[in-house]
Amino acid sequence: MTNHEPGGRSPRPQHRIHPVPDAPVVAVRGMSQVTALVPHLLGYRPDHSLVVLATTPEPGSRRGVTWGAVAMTMRVDLPPEPELVNLAHSLADPVRRGLGERADGALAHAVVYDLPETGGEPSPDYLAGLRAALHLLCDQVGLTLHDVILVRDGGRQHRPVLLATEEVRPAWAPVPGAADVPAVADLVLQGRSPLGSREEVAARVRRRDERASAATSLAVDILSLAPGRLDDGVALAGLGAWVVHGEPEPGARERAWIAVLLHDKTVRDAVLARWIPDLFDLTEVLPPGEAADLARHVPPWPAGERTAPVERLLTLAGQVPLDLAAPLLTIAGFCSWAQGEGTVAVEACAHALEVDPDYRMAQLLDRGLATGLRPPALGGAGASRGADRRGVA
Repeated sequence: MTNHEPGGRSPRPQHRIHPVPDAPVVAVRGMSQVTALVPHLLGYRPDHSLVVLATTPEPGSRRGVTWGAVAMTMRVDLPPEPELVNLAHSLADPVRRGLGERADGALAHAVVYDLPETGGEPSPDYLAGLRAALHLLCDQVGLTLHDVILVRDGGRQHRPVLLATEEVRPAWAPVPGAADVPAVADLVLQGRSPLGSREEVAARVRRRDERASAATSLAVDILSLAPGRLDDGVALAGLGAWVVHGEPEPGARERAWIAVLLHDKTVRDAVLARWIPDLFDLTEVLPPGEAADLARHVPPWPAGERTAPVERLLTLAGQVPLDLAAPLLTIAGFCSWAQGEGTVAVEACAHALEVDPDYRMAQLLDRGLATGLRPPALGGAGASRGADRRGVA
């Protein structure tokens, strides 16, 4: 009843690119406010990390005052000091892919969390090595290193060492709170508050409702006795209504039907095409009549919704038997990737590959995340593809 896909798990590099396409427009003033914004862009509070933001300057910028839009965010664990020399080379290609054609004239802003310390202050040798690596990275990619900000004390204190390309040495200062940064306050009101750590993101993605899963498992066993009872339209309508509208929550039978149906690669691709039209063209995944039927059952991704539909996908994945969860987790990963929620995408993809290491579509997403491939627009218009996508991957 399940159709597992051939292939092998690709290795997972240590870094991930987090593009932010079509994100809500927010305005921050100065790198001090940027330090307050970064956890909301990532979805958690980083530690012992290097976060690089690339911005594209806009008209009106002048020396010391730059207006720009965030084109990419990237987080990587701080390497041991001897490995700093390799940092630029390992990140150059992912950064190029993340920026695409927007690299020309872009500025790099580095926020460094929990730098190794000597005598209670940042290690000068480590800082010098990191700055050299950042300059080399920018030279290789064609960026200008504009700012370097240090953050410590659990994200509560910050201090710039490079500001608008100029060396600075101010004292440590508190990172502004959400209430003091209107852009961050707006994100909090939209439900985009960061979790305490990346481990909390992983736990949220992997949460399980074992009672609901057991009920779903029983419904799958009953379905296996009479597979013809599975109604594709009812299953798709239940999936679409729950993910897009939040109601009604599928019962055990509907969850079983959804989980089994999504193991059909063509149906999975069609659902992805419905929610991420720039990924697949629905009419190339399904014949015209079937495409129209699926579109009637599965509503498009809700405009302006970023986190709630993915949360409902992850809830559903936790309510089905674990060995049937890979398609739901992969769809959640793709939808997170498409809306710039890179951390959730990485964790959902990793969990899908833990469930089924041979699941080809999760492998493809894993490679895209690892190489900084820019995502398609969530709910975009969808572009015509020249090749037949039916049953891909």
